[in-house]
Amino acid sequence: MLLLRDIVQNDSLKQKYKNSLIAVIPVYNVGGALNRNSHTRANQNGPVSYGFRGNGRNFDLNRDFIKQDTKNAAAFAEIFHTVNPDVFIDNHVSNGADYQYALTHLFTQHDKLGGNLGIFLENEMRPEIEKSLQEKEILITPYVNVWGNTPEAGFSQFFDSPRYSTGYTTLFHTLGLMVETHMLKPYKIRVTQTYELMLSSLRFYRRKIRKNKKPACKRCF
Repeated sequence: MLLLRDIVQNDSLKQKYKNSLIAVIPVYNVGGALNRNSHTRANQNGPVSYGFRGNGRNFDLNRDFIKQDTKNAAAFAEIFHTVNPDVFIDNHVSNGADYQYALTHLFTQHDKLGGNLGIFLENEMRPEIEKSLQEKEILITPYVNVWGNTPEAGFSQFFDSPRYSTGYTTLFHTLGLMVETHMLKPYKIRVTQTYELMLSSLRFYRRKIRKNKKPACKRCF
């Protein structure tokens, strides 16, 4: 929401993104967001109060995209297919391991996406967004599953099956990116780095449109 505010209040940004359609769901888990407290996530470093993972019926919406057992997931699908975006970004706060980085990413697997889109994601989109963040002195790494293994045994990459948002959107040839900021890092850092990732992503899409001289990414969601 900070990014949207800055775009609409800044004439230069409004001009820059005047041909971009940016659709936003500010709060997906409405019931969980209203169920606020300060103690359900041990050691979370801000804000003072935050929502609950489950929705009003205690469903985990982050696992419901293909099943659509909830009205939230059904509403998301309707919005998603109406907008039909080229790019989808899902911002999260993790409640798990203590990562070295405040920011990690889960790009949908390029080999699963396949074809020209998979090549574009792996060879252009991901490296250029990572490079942009490095230039801002923001370190980012892929999100991995850690279940008691040591580095010598290796860590498996997160598999975004269609139960997850990016796994679902990839079924419809949408470039997907899930962002995980880690709750043990300071809240201000998590917000700032998410903001900068979103801004870097928008700049990348806009630059690709200009370079290709055609709407290669005409919608961002």
